[in-house]
Amino acid sequence: MALIHTATLNPSKIELLRMWLPNQPWFGEGEPTDLRRLGSFRFDDPDGEVGIETLLITSKGAVFQVPLTYRDTPLQEAEASLIGTSEHSVLGRRWV
Repeated sequence: MALIHTATLNPSKIELLRMWLPNQPWFGEGEPTDLRRLGSFRFDDPDGEVGIETLLITSKGAVFQVPLTYRDTPLQEAEASLIGTSEHSVLGRRWV
């Protein structure tokens, strides 16, 4: 079972997505000014090394499913997939 910390992320997941989404070809034109989280679900990493979560978000009248992973080091050869980094109040810097 995944260990879920009571913590804060700075910037938050929504803040990271607000910066990242306009650069995605499937998002369309414009800024996600009305971005909001509808829900999410998590997967369990048996080794406890990687946080795995899928967010359901809405913006501009559409719903998007965005899978995220959280790691304590950058994923090698996946720089193009990096959404950003965030400071986790318990675990330290996370690469999303």
